[in-house]
Amino acid sequence: MAKAASNRMRADKGSLGRKVGDLKPKRTFVVFCEGARTEPIYLNALRRLGSKTSVVDLKVISGTGDSAPLNLVSKAVKLAERNDCEIDEIWCVFDVDDHKTINQAIKLAKENNIELAISNPCFELWLILHFCDHRSTLNCSKASNIRMVFDNSKGKEVNPNLYLPRLATAIKHSERLDQMYDQNGSELPNNNPSSGMYRLVSRL
Repeated sequence: MAKAASNRMRADKGSLGRKVGDLKPKRTFVVFCEGARTEPIYLNALRRLGSKTSVVDLKVISGTGDSAPLNLVSKAVKLAERNDCEIDEIWCVFDVDDHKTINQAIKLAKENNIELAISNPCFELWLILHFCDHRSTLNCSKASNIRMVFDNSKGKEVNPNLYLPRLATAIKHSERLDQMYDQNGSELPNNNPSSGMYRLVSRL
């Protein structure tokens, strides 16, 4: 069973495949991304930050082919099942968007100790939160338009130098959104706008 395999790999300190007595200086994170460009560019830039790479070995896997949430989590579970893995945390980054398998993906991830960073409606919302405390409901088209106002971006490209200095602001804004939903009882998919990216970047 996938769950049993994943649990077996979680050795001391709750890591995936970390052997007893293994005192490696870096924690190992693997992040599966739904997107092929924007999310990987952002996360790889984060990986290159000196303050981050000193404590974290981050591997980012870009979305290819069918990277719908359920398929993404399934790939993460397969990695977690490998007995030779020495990974502290496995994450999946994806959007709510129009996906029909969100609930299945969340259930599978929970059963196999896979962490999720879900953005509702999309990753562009996380980028917007670097600049403003956005709290009104929006769709992906509107999110893209708002993002372009801040960074003059074209398509899926992202300028990490513009965003990473504002990382603390994005985390603060995301936390406020989650606090708002905790208070009013809103849950996915009714937590628009929201982004779980802050939980991932706070772990790195």
